[in-house]
Amino acid sequence: MTRPPKPPSRPPGDSPPTATAVVILGANVRRVRQRAGLTQADLAQRAGLAQPAISLIEAGQANPTVQTLQQLADALGCPLADLLKVD
Repeated sequence: MTRPPKPPSRPPGDSPPTATAVVILGANVRRVRQRAGLTQADLAQRAGLAQPAISLIEAGQANPTVQTLQQLADALGCPLADLLKVD
């Protein structure tokens, strides 16, 4: 039995697009939250989420649903697009 070929490897430092997107999202959530003067616990309460979920999102270690993204945007008082912007 033969094994399927391995997918091509990425150059060092080249991350998959999803990883980059969640890192950008996390940085944007943190930036908007801090500008609003909110703690992670404050944001979690406003968005109806757990504080550890906010921490994971901000660290780029979570892939939140569109519903969760909308909850965050509503809690932060910003358009959803602001959380997805590449600066």
